[in-house]
Amino acid sequence: LLEQHPGFKLYVTGHSLGASIATLFAFHVASCEDHIFFPVTCIPIASPKVGNRSFQKAFRKLEKAGRLRLLRVENSGDLVTIL
Repeated sequence: LLEQHPGFKLYVTGHSLGASIATLFAFHVASCEDHIFFPVTCIPIASPKVGNRSFQKAFRKLEKAGRLRLLRVENSGDLVTIL
């Protein structure tokens, strides 16, 4: 399938709890060495915060390496996004 679509890009998104799962999935895929569709783009909408400091550090490392991109969408009045 990837040979038929060489310019394939992976976008992952979700809302609320689904957004936190999307973030974890995007991190997992971007961490795998055998995938060829980089960067993985994650667009979580109204997501609770995901992971601890170690996760954040590893996530930023993938971003700096160009393997992962994140566009976090939140409403400043939404309580879920500060959890």
